[in-house]
Amino acid sequence: MSKTLNLSELKMMLTRSGYVALSSNHRIDSSEEYELFSERGRCPPVSLATLTQQTLDIIEAAPDESDAADLSDFADTLKSSLAMVESAIAKLDRG
Repeated sequence: MSKTLNLSELKMMLTRSGYVALSSNHRIDSSEEYELFSERGRCPPVSLATLTQQTLDIIEAAPDESDAADLSDFADTLKSSLAMVESAIAKLDRG
């Protein structure tokens, strides 16, 4: 890599297919970007479902008294996100 990348320069995004991916936000060239953040890169995208399962696995391994409330908030966020996606799909289907 020709340039040191500061973590504060990274951008996190959700892809159209539901994967969380990192980007250098144009701080490095495209070949380095691919080497780092592509599906075959050092830090590939991770599906939202995988991140959710990893979170649930961590909670199951070491439960905490606030977990139920935290998961309830998380579920509300997911439901809201799903409603936005379903609305966008309906708009696209209408043409």
